[in-house]
Amino acid sequence: MRSTLFLRSALGLRLLLGLGCSQSTGPAVTLDVAPDSLVLIRNSSVQLSVTALDGDGHLITGVAVSFASNDTAIATVTNVGVVQSHDSLGSTTIRVRGGGATRDLPVRVIATPGSVVIAPPDTMIFQYDTVRFRAAVLDMNGDTIHNLPITWSSTDATIATVSTAGLARSFGRSGVTFVQARYIGLGTQARLAVRDTTILGNRITLGGQPYGAAISSTGVAYVTLGSAAQLARTNLPSQAFASAVAVGSVPTAVAFNSTGTIAYVTNQFSQNVGIVDVASNTQVDAIPVNGDPFDVSVQPGDSIIYVSSNVNRVYGIRVATKALVDSFPTPGVGNGMLIRDSLLYVSTHLGGTIIEFNLRTRVVARSFTVGGTPQKIAISADGHTLYIANEADRFEGYVQFWNLGTGTQIGANVPLTGAAGYGIAIRPTTGRLYVTTASSGGGRIYVIDPGTRRVLNSVVAGGSTREVVFAANGIGFVPNESGWVDFIK
Repeated sequence: MRSTLFLRSALGLRLLLGLGCSQSTGPAVTLDVAPDSLVLIRNSSVQLSVTALDGDGHLITGVAVSFASNDTAIATVTNVGVVQSHDSLGSTTIRVRGGGATRDLPVRVIATPGSVVIAPPDTMIFQYDTVRFRAAVLDMNGDTIHNLPITWSSTDATIATVSTAGLARSFGRSGVTFVQARYIGLGTQARLAVRDTTILGNRITLGGQPYGAAISSTGVAYVTLGSAAQLARTNLPSQAFASAVAVGSVPTAVAFNSTGTIAYVTNQFSQNVGIVDVASNTQVDAIPVNGDPFDVSVQPGDSIIYVSSNVNRVYGIRVATKALVDSFPTPGVGNGMLIRDSLLYVSTHLGGTIIEFNLRTRVVARSFTVGGTPQKIAISADGHTLYIANEADRFEGYVQFWNLGTGTQIGANVPLTGAAGYGIAIRPTTGRLYVTTASSGGGRIYVIDPGTRRVLNSVVAGGSTREVVFAANGIGFVPNESGWVDFIK
C-alpha cells in the first residue's frame, strides 16, 4: 500500500516541517523518521513523524512524503503515517519516500506480552563477584517473545548494580538486593544475596531441605533432610556429605549419645524417634511417641531421652525398654531443648516461656516468662547464663540473656534488626554466640559477644538458615533449608 503526503499540508503533526523556512538548494535530501523502528502488538497503531533535512541539517519544506508497507497482512500505513498492525505476527518494512530520499522502517508485530520472567530467581555471590541474570517476555499463553528490550535495575546499588545486559556486580557490601527486569508496564525481580566472606567458608550443596544437625564427640555430623526422609553424614573435618541414612518421615532434630555410637532422630510424621547405629549408618529401631515429635535431648548416662511433641508435652523415655518414665505439659511445642547436669531446659515456642525441669526430682522447677517466640537455646560454659534466640514478630527478633541463678533477664534484648532469631550456639574455641534467623530476615547469621552483649558481625547467607552447630574443636556449620550447608570460618 502506498500513500502520499505533502509536508506543507496543515495536519497538526510533526510532518509540518520547517514552516516559514526557505527551501534549501544545498545537498541531497535525507529523511529523519521517528521512531526509527517499531515493535507493535496485534491490532495496535503508532503515528510516525518525518522530517526532511538538507545536507547541512536544515529543515526543508514542501517535500511530498509517501508511505508503503512491504507486507500489508502484518502492518499497513495511512497517507499521514499511521502504522497499523493486524492479526498476523512477524516482520515487515515501512518504506518512506520524499524529495528523492528513501528510508526503510523495520516493523515487528508480536503477541500481547503477559509477563516477564527472570533467572536465576534467587542466587548468592561473594563480595566483589558478578552474576549474569537473564530475562524473557512471555505472551498470554506463556510462550517466549524473543528479542524484546529489557530494562534492568537494582533496588540497592550500594550492594550490587546491574548492567543493561543483566550483569550484576557486587561492590563489597554484603546484604540483599533485588534485581529488577522490566518491559514497558511488565516486570519481575530476583533476589540477590551478596555473601560476606569474613564468616562463611565453604558452601556444600545438599538436597532434601537440610534442617537440624548434631556433631558427636567423635566428629561424626548428621544433618536431617526433612523432605528426603534421610540423614546426611560427614566425618569432620571432611566437608563431604552423603545422604546415606534412611529414616522416618520429616526428620527434624537429631542428637547423639555421649560416646557417639547412637543417634536419635525425631521423625515427625512417623510419630516416632528413630534409633540410628552410627557404625553401620542405619536406623535400627524406632520409639513410638504420642503426637509429632520435634526436638530430642539425651540425658547424661545415655539411658533416657527427652522428646518434645506437638501435643504440647515433653516425654522422658527409657531407651532400653521404650517405656515412658515421666512427662510434663508445655504451653506450646518445645522447639528448643538442652540438658545441663540434672536440669532440662525447654523453650515453648508460642508459649513464650522457658521451662526448667529437674531430672532428679522429675518436677518442673521453674518457668521463665521470656515473651515473644523463643526458639533454640544455649547455655554458658559455667552454666550460669541461658541464651535464647527469639523469633518475636518474625521481622524484629532478638537474643535474650537470662541469669539462671536469679531467674531474671540480664540487660535488654539484643535486637536482630529486620530478622527473627532461630538457631543459637556457642563456638567453643572463641566463646562467641552464633545466631541464625531462618528465612525471616534473609537467612542471616549474627556473631555476638556474650560478655558485652554486642553484635560483632552479621552476614547474609540467604535462603533459610536453621540450626547452627559446633564441634569441640570449633568446626561448625549451618544447615539451610534452601538446599545447602554453610561451613563457618
